[in-house]
Amino acid sequence: SKIEFVETNTAHQLDEQTQTSRGVQEVAQRLSQKLTGMESACQRVETQSAALETRLQAQMADDRDRAATESQSLQQRLLQRVDEAEGRLQRVIARVERDVGQQFSALVSKTGEDLAASHRDLEGRLRDSDLR
Repeated sequence: SKIEFVETNTAHQLDEQTQTSRGVQEVAQRLSQKLTGMESACQRVETQSAALETRLQAQMADDRDRAATESQSLQQRLLQRVDEAEGRLQRVIARVERDVGQQFSALVSKTGEDLAASHRDLEGRLRDSDLR
């Protein structure tokens, strides 16, 4: 009867261990499936991340190129404006020099005329005083 009890107890423990082993196997299989799903999800995320990084790098390169082009264009427009301003300034300087030259000539001429008139007046006064 003790042998039957031990055999029954052993058979019962063996059944429990078998069921436990099956449960562990099922859990291991489910974990393996979940791990496979997680690995797939990680690969998708990595792929999307790489694609996003590539797009961002391309966008940054485009932005950098656009900024360089706009900078060159702006620099050319500024140089053109400086050239135009220099041209206007040279024309103004030439006009001012011409106007000042004409005014100086007129002043010299007027001064010469005034001096000649003063000289004639003085000569006339001297003659008048000599005649007296």
